[in-house]
Amino acid sequence: MGEPQIIDVTMQDKIFQKIADARYYMNNVVNMEQSYEQVRDICKNQHESCAFWAVLGECENNPNYMKAKCAPMCQSCDFLSIETRCPLDPEAVDALYPGDVTKIFERIQTDPSIQQYEPKIVSRPNYLPGDTEETADYIIGPWMVVFENAMSDEEADRLIELGGIEGYERSADVGKKLADGTYDKKVWWIHMLVMLLICLLD
Repeated sequence: MGEPQIIDVTMQDKIFQKIADARYYMNNVVNMEQSYEQVRDICKNQHESCAFWAVLGECENNPNYMKAKCAPMCQSCDFLSIETRCPLDPEAVDALYPGDVTKIFERIQTDPSIQQYEPKIVSRPNYLPGDTEETADYIIGPWMVVFENAMSDEEADRLIELGGIEGYERSADVGKKLADGTYDKKVWWIHMLVMLLICLLD
């Protein structure tokens, strides 16, 4: 069930009972019921004091930590599933509808309040009326806009400085979905090469 547990001799009977209850839960619920299939491999005690804390009532007093890090002791393996932690609201209204993204980018080109940032279209899904492959100063592809004047030189220098302090990380896309509903990172080298070529040709 994960990390070996520390046994406090002053509470050993309660701790042993908590461990026995957790074993029963794992063997007869988590390992048997289909609804736990995606979380079986990750439902582990991630700290050596999980049983001790559970006896002290921390599953109820500190549920956000305990249900995730001490799931067998708290009998909360279902909490590790994103569908349980963050269920979708069937009544929720969609934030975007087909065509809305295009409207956003088209507004960037025409809204006077945005022109101060000097937006430049690098890529768009289709040619503007009158443009051709020979005359267009953009390529056909997904929407991509560069704001030439998004910040002052001083602001840019400060961001670079803070990035050096905090540490830079390579940009990544969403990768494979993990058992707990989160995703690992995937670096798309071809995208980085395309962006580099665009910068070099600009």
